Amino acid sequence: MAEGWERLYRDRYDRLVREAEALVLDRDLAEDLAQDAFERLMRADLKDTSRAWAWLRVVVRRRALDHWRQTARLARAAPDDEGIVPSAEAEALSGWARARVRALLASLAPRERDAIWLRHQGCSYRDIARATGIPENQVGVVLLRAMKKLRQAFEVALDKEGFPHGKTHDA
Repeated sequence: MAEGWERLYRDRYDRLVREAEALVLDRDLAEDLAQDAFERLMRADLKDTSRAWAWLRVVVRRRALDHWRQTARLARAAPDDEGIVPSAEAEALSGWARARVRALLASLAPRERDAIWLRHQGCSYRDIARATGIPENQVGVVLLRAMKKLRQAFEVALDKEGFPHGKTHDA
């Protein structure tokens, strides 16, 4: 069995690194992700070794998404140098809106949620396609539909809470 894993490593490691690099745009990090994926594979009790390559690719994609999420968290945690203190009302509304958007995002399909999140992080359609497996020519459609779902659900939530939001209702 060990010989099969060694062969897989020899034959696929460089390709896995290239795929990871396309996702994270950093060669050193890509090598770390590929190495981590192989380490996880060795610890996993994978019954069907014919699926090992697909398993490795999924692990690398997920770890790349984790990397972008962590990067975004760190960016949000950076101190604000402007020194502007929002009102208590603005803070409450902002907190409600953030919590509501998180809940609504969780209700989307994983590929829609990941596509929106990656686009929000500044990723190109090509990067989103690589990270999510969505065909590049379909990324825009997926984003458009997901954002429409998100916007409509948010407007419904605003209506339920009684917040004015600029949408006119015909009587």
